[in-house]
Amino acid sequence: MKETSDRTVRTERRGPVLIITLDRPGALNAINRATSQQLHTAFDQLQDDGELAVGVLTGTGRAFCAGSDLKEIDERPAFTDGLRHGNVTSLVRRDLGKPLVAAVNGLAFGGGMELVLACDLAVAGPPARFGLPEVKHGLVAAAGGLLRGPRQLPIKVLLDLVLTGGSLDADQALARGLVSRIAEDPVAEAITMAATIAGHPSQAAVRASRDAVRRGLDVPLEAEGGAWDVVEPDVMAVLLAAGGRS
Repeated sequence: MKETSDRTVRTERRGPVLIITLDRPGALNAINRATSQQLHTAFDQLQDDGELAVGVLTGTGRAFCAGSDLKEIDERPAFTDGLRHGNVTSLVRRDLGKPLVAAVNGLAFGGGMELVLACDLAVAGPPARFGLPEVKHGLVAAAGGLLRGPRQLPIKVLLDLVLTGGSLDADQALARGLVSRIAEDPVAEAITMAATIAGHPSQAAVRASRDAVRRGLDVPLEAEGGAWDVVEPDVMAVLLAAGGRS
């Protein structure tokens, strides 16, 4: 086991699993420019290292992530620009090509919830809470909350969060499909899930399955150029490599 630490983001390798931990507990793991840059570095590691198959994203203290650091937004308007390493939006728009599991240990508000929405799987601990309170600050959930939210939550549930600034607890998040499991130790559960995924005999099959779900989600099923055509090349490549088994 090898562990590294770089200021506000820590990474730990456990075989083919990379654990990425936000470590600004005093700021509820809010994302400032430095933390965004360090998360990109960790995501680069997961994406580029052929020995890594799955990532786990979590936070220290009582928060998963409280979103963007509003103090830095106030002090540095460029924080909201489109630079690759500048903000939460640049993080959630990345497709790492490998499964990423959120282990939500506490508050996941604003950009924190948007990070959860960007992950492939999510486990919540009993203290977890999820919300998109941007309207309370005169902002909008521009890092995917308004786009991924309707794809993962019932529309009225999402609009309740977006327009009132309210929140969901762990049980409500499970009931509405925002997370797939609740565990007393969400990090341990997420690592177990990640190890299970990483232990499958073909990571090409894992990635093709993940990508087929993602790409086919909003494409008509039977239309020409629809979901079947979108996912067939990658799926067929995996099946041919496996000798045609389905």
